[in-house]
Amino acid sequence: MLLKTIGPSRSIPFSDPVPMVSVGSRIPRILIRNKVHISGCALVAVWAWARLIGAPLSAEALVIVPGVIAAIYHWNRLTDSREDVLNCPDDFFAALHRKNTICGFCLLVVALTVFTIAMSREWLPGTFLGCSLVLGFLYSTPLVPGRQQLRLKNVALLKNPAAALLWSMLTVLYPASQAVRADDIRMWWGFCYMFLAVYMVELIWDIRDVSGDEAAGIRTVPVIIGNDRTKFAVLLPVNALLSLLVLVGLALGYVPTAWCYLLVNNLITAVWTVVVADRIPIERVWADTLVILQVALLVFLGVLAG
Repeated sequence: MLLKTIGPSRSIPFSDPVPMVSVGSRIPRILIRNKVHISGCALVAVWAWARLIGAPLSAEALVIVPGVIAAIYHWNRLTDSREDVLNCPDDFFAALHRKNTICGFCLLVVALTVFTIAMSREWLPGTFLGCSLVLGFLYSTPLVPGRQQLRLKNVALLKNPAAALLWSMLTVLYPASQAVRADDIRMWWGFCYMFLAVYMVELIWDIRDVSGDEAAGIRTVPVIIGNDRTKFAVLLPVNALLSLLVLVGLALGYVPTAWCYLLVNNLITAVWTVVVADRIPIERVWADTLVILQVALLVFLGVLAG
C-alpha cells in the first residue's frame, strides 16, 4: 500500500498499483473533478427555467450563475477535508494541490458578484444573488475558524434545504426576477419545483457519501435514519409531492403544457431512489450520471418550451 499524508499525523491508504486509463476515460473524470458538469448544469438550468417560465434571459445571468456555483463547489471541496478524505480522496488531494488557484478563482467570482449587485437597477435580483452567494459559502465555511460543526452542512435539518434554496434562488429567482413581476406565479412555481428537485438530488448524494459523513461526524439524514428510511420515508414522498406540484400547476393553468415532461424527471429520480441508490456508495459515477440525465432533460424542455 502507498500512503498519502495530511499533516504530520493523518495517513490515507491508496491501492497500488494505479491502473493506466485511456484519454477517453480520463476526460470525463477531469471535467467532473473540476466541477464543469455542475457549472454546465447551472447554465442549462438558468436557460431552461427562463423558457419554462416565459421570462427573457439576461446575458449576465448566463455568466454569473455558473461562476457562483463553480466557486461554491470548489470552495466546498477545500473545506470538506474530513469527509472527502474518506469519500473521494483523489478529488480532495487534487483540490488541495490547486488550493491557491481555487482561492483566487473564488475571490474573482465574489468580486464580480458584488460588482453585478452594485450595478443592478432592481433591488430584488441583487438580493437573490447576494443571498445565494452568502448562503453558498456559509454552507461549508464554519462561523468560527476550526469549528467544523458550526457549518450549515453539519446541521441535518438545514444541510439539504440550504443547498436546495441556493440552487433555486440562483437558477430560477435571480434570472426571472430581472424580467417578471415579484408576484409572477410561474416564477414561484418554478422555484418550488427546483427546490424540491434539488433537495432530492442532495439526499441521493448523501446516500452516496454516508460512510465518509458518518466517520467525519457529519449528521446527514441517511446517517441519522439510514439509507432505506431515507429512500422510502423521505425521498419517495417528496417525489410524490413534486409530481403533485406539476399536476396542480397544469390543472390550474399556472404553467405551460411543456411542464408535463418534468414528470419524466420525477420518474428518473424514483428509479434512482429505488433501484440505483444502493449502488451509489460503491460506484460514485451513478450520482453524476443522474445529474447528466437531468441536464439532458432540461435541454429538451428548454427547446420544447421555446
